[in-house]
Order: sequence, then structure tokens, then C-alpha cells
Amino acid sequence: MESTRITIILTLFFASLAAQEDLPTIAMIGLCVWALRSAEHAIQALSLSVVIKFLNPVVYPQLRTASLLAWVVLGIAGLRIAVASLQTRAPRHPVLPWVLIFSLAILAHSMLVSRQSMVSSFKILTFAFGAITVLLGFKISALRSVNWTPWFTALWTAILILSLPTLFEASIGYKRNGMGFQGIFVHPQLFGLFLAPAVGWFTTRLLFYPIRETHWIIVALTCVSWSFLLLTRTRTAAVAVLGGLACVVAVTILARRDWRKQVSGALLRPVILVAMFAAASAALMFSSSIEESAGEFIFKYGRDSNTTVSEAFSKSRGEGISSEWKNFLMSPLVGHGFGISPFPSSDSEIILDPFFGLPLSAPVEKGFLPTAILEETGILGTLCLLPLLGSLIWQVSRKSEIDGTWMFFTCLLLNVGEMIFFSFGGVGLYTWLIMGWATSSQWRKPDET
Repeated sequence: MESTRITIILTLFFASLAAQEDLPTIAMIGLCVWALRSAEHAIQALSLSVVIKFLNPVVYPQLRTASLLAWVVLGIAGLRIAVASLQTRAPRHPVLPWVLIFSLAILAHSMLVSRQSMVSSFKILTFAFGAITVLLGFKISALRSVNWTPWFTALWTAILILSLPTLFEASIGYKRNGMGFQGIFVHPQLFGLFLAPAVGWFTTRLLFYPIRETHWIIVALTCVSWSFLLLTRTRTAAVAVLGGLACVVAVTILARRDWRKQVSGALLRPVILVAMFAAASAALMFSSSIEESAGEFIFKYGRDSNTTVSEAFSKSRGEGISSEWKNFLMSPLVGHGFGISPFPSSDSEIILDPFFGLPLSAPVEKGFLPTAILEETGILGTLCLLPLLGSLIWQVSRKSEIDGTWMFFTCLLLNVGEMIFFSFGGVGLYTWLIMGWATSSQWRKPDET
């Protein structure tokens, strides 16, 4: 079975990187070479590079150089996919015009409005380059009848397998804050964001596909991925997964009549009925323990006896949203600058390339995508973004499969709590790879799965 073979290879690959501190850097150099082979190899290199960049420093202590090389992998992968698109005469994609319109508008905006025009320009150019690379790469691979399911399921499974032992070693699995489970990743929040689309995909296979297609391994991976997601205490990821399911139901009602029997029949499947009965029984028998655990997850780091859910939200996300809205009102038409803080004192450390002086890293913490983009680019920039989002949603809703649709909306909804849509130097690249995979189904042959 192809998925099992790839899982074994990837598990051994990530495990071997811990044997010597320079191996992640050597692996990144190898991925640069690997990306040159074909568009499919370029996508593989990108997915591996984004995981290597965020490995747990307790197990992988020297990752700084490897992290910087991730930009080289992205650049080489983009050039290889560009060449492949010309060779296959498939440079067109229905979403690309909107990517270009938005990017050119924000590039002009960065030159005229941004207080740090170089940082803003570099971020929007990186976004445009990365989005075009991902969308074209998956279109080319779909035209070549490449099935990405074994690759991504193997990638998820390998991370789950390697993270499992760290459950019993707090100095690794809970290193960051002693509360959220991070596995072999650098941060529990990051691990939760990584797991979210995997949870959506595994749950889709369990809920909406015939029993004969649901192998016991899928059942096990669904349970493990959900358990790990809850242990990370990443509320954004959990809400995104459930929101993705709500979007699937909405798409089924509004646009995909062919899914209605599949979705409605899921509730009558024996495994679902048994699970619902077991959950109800557990709720009655262990109601106090479940209430306490739910409270710990919702309030994340504990709660005061008088703290409400709305107050907890205000403390974690509400204050940021309120601040972004106030900053937007100060300059509602054009905002304050793409990818930067509105005030100089709030700027994070900018890491420059020692050779060319380009900004390799300029992280800014932004939460809710709608208010963040309004704060940064104002009404004009937001109006340019809406057609891009609409085009992506249209492609997936009309032409993707049900599992791809759940993954896509999960990735999109992650931006409710963490604005990663434009972050190709971070976990945003990973979510775009998943979204690119979800949008590629429209070019597959009808008999392909």
C-alpha cells in the first residue's frame, strides 16, 4: 500500500534528523535539489520544508540555518513549477487573476502608504509568489493524474507517530508552557494548526464514505488526531474544524445536491450511532469530569470562578480585535501598511538577509483576518481581497470533493484566530498547500479519487 510505504519513509526521515544537529540543514539543501526534479517533487519539498522549520528545538536543537533555507526551497520550487507550467502549457488558473490583482494593488499600496515599504512589499511579493506556485503546482500535478492523498495522509501519520512518545516526556511534549501538547513541534499552537486539516480529512473519511472504504487505520488516526488536537488546547483549530463541518453542510444545502444523500446518511451509520450513544453515556456517568475538562479547554490556562466564556474570549482574542478595529477607524480608507504594526513601538524584530539586505522575517501577531486586513490595508485593500477569497470558495464549493471542502474551509477558518493567510514564511505555506490540494480536484479525470 502506497500510503503505508510513504509513512514509513517519512517517519524514518524525520526521526533521523534528530541524530545530528546539522542534519536538518543538510536535509533542506537536499530538498532544494529534490524540488528541481519536477513540479510534484517541488510540492513535496515545500511540504517537508515547512515541517522541518517548526520542529521541536529540544529534539532538533539547531534549526536557524534550516529555517532560513526554507526560503531557498520556496524560491527553487516556484521556479521549477513555473518551468513546468510552460512545458505543459497550463499557466492559467481561475484564481490567479485575483491573486495578481490583489498583489499588485497591495504592492502599490505598500509604496504609497506603508511606513516600512520594503517590509510590506517583500511580504506581498512573497505571498503572490507562494500562492501562484502552490496553485499552479497542484494544477499541473492534477493534469498528470497525481493523487496527493497518500502523500499528505502519510505526512500527517508520520508526525502523529513521532509525537506519540512525547506524550510521556513532558520536557519534550509540553516544553513550551507545560499545559498544551506540542509533540515534535516547537509550539502547541502550531501543532494544533497543523493537525486541524488532518482532523477534518480523517473525520470526513469516517463520516461520509462507505464502511467498506473506512479502514480500521482511519478510525485509529481519527481518534489520535482529535485527541492530540484537544491536548494542544488550540481553540482556534478546534473551532475551525467544527466550522469546516458547518460549511460542508451549508455547501451541501446551497450548491451540492449530489452530497445530500452522503451527508444525511452519515448520521444513520452504525459507527456514528454507537459513538453518539457512547458519548451520551459518558456525559451522564462522568459529567463533572467532562465539565471540568471542557472548562480547562475553553479557558485554556485556567479560569477564575467568576470568569465567563465571553470574558475569556475578550481576554484572548477580543482585545486584539478591538485594537485592530480602532486602528482601522484611524485610517479607514487605506489602513496603515500591509504586514506591519500601525505604530513604530509595536514593530517586531526584523531579520535581514546578510547578503542582499532583504527582510527574511518580520513577524507581526495578528488575529482575526477581517479586522487585521482592514487595519493594514483599509477598505480599498479589503475590497481587492474579497474577489480572491470568493474565487477560492467558488472553486472548492462547486468542484471539490467533500473531504477537500472540509479541509479547505478548516484552513480558511484558522484565520479567525490566527491570521496566517499571507504568511508564506510560516504555517501559512502549509495551509495553502492543503487549500491547493483541495482546489486541484477540478482538473482530475472523473474516474480518479
